[in-house]
Amino acid sequence: MEKKKQDSLTKKAKSFFADSIFEGVDLSTPKPQTTAASIPTNGKASKDQRQKQMEAKEEQEEEQDDDDEDDEDNESDSDDGFEVVPNAYNQVSDDGYETDSDDEELSKARETHKKDIDIATVEAMTLAHQLALGHKGKHDLIEEGFNKYSFRDREGLPEWFLDDENKHSKINRPITKEAATAIKEKMKQLNARPIKKVLEAQGRKKMRAIRRLEKLKKKSDLINDDGGKSEADKASEISSLVKKMTKKQKTKPKVTLVVATGTNKGLSGRPKGIKGKYKMVDGTLKNEMRALRRIEKKNKKKKKRN
Repeated sequence: MEKKKQDSLTKKAKSFFADSIFEGVDLSTPKPQTTAASIPTNGKASKDQRQKQMEAKEEQEEEQDDDDEDDEDNESDSDDGFEVVPNAYNQVSDDGYETDSDDEELSKARETHKKDIDIATVEAMTLAHQLALGHKGKHDLIEEGFNKYSFRDREGLPEWFLDDENKHSKINRPITKEAATAIKEKMKQLNARPIKKVLEAQGRKKMRAIRRLEKLKKKSDLINDDGGKSEADKASEISSLVKKMTKKQKTKPKVTLVVATGTNKGLSGRPKGIKGKYKMVDGTLKNEMRALRRIEKKNKKKKKRN
């Protein structure tokens, strides 16, 4: 019996631990340590011993609580993979007051989003009208998003086929009369805008007018500062300056070309219904002008050779 107690391991365990790896390892099972708290107390034990045991238990529990708190603090300090980022929505101003940046940022985001969106098609305008009037909501838009055209395998397909599919294979969404008229008005406003060159010319005209006014102001200030002249002379000089600056430039009158055919053929005086300068033109004159150009070219070539 004593041998069995000493050799508590089975044959299989002995053969396993007989390997050279386990040399010098104590295979005997440790005996359970008996503490003062685990020893059962007799009824005759004194109250002092019981109080000491209770105090020892309380001290152990307090130490365990302190260790747990320290572990929690260390875990909170070292959160691997997480970065503490300041909250952009509750920013603190220089004065120390929290600003309502949440509403401000939302309004800014909406404004920028409005600039990015351009309702260019009739279908988009109808959808915008329906959303604005409350005929459609978020749930309806999600439901419409699921259709036979939503999920299609397009991998490995040729480009010409994909272009053709995008043109023709799509949903025919309903449109309204109001949306069509709104898009037409929008296109009219876009077409009514002047082209870039016209806008640049208008800007140059404005700049010239501003420069003229600045020159006039400088000259009028010099005239006013002159003490040797009377008020009447000053006023007359300034008025003459204004007339010069505001005087319209003379433009050459347009010459109207009158073809000498029909009633105008062989006409000696002014033809009917024509005002201002005019010039009579016919086929022979055109041929003569061509001949003159040809002769000029020939003369230029001869001069170059010489």
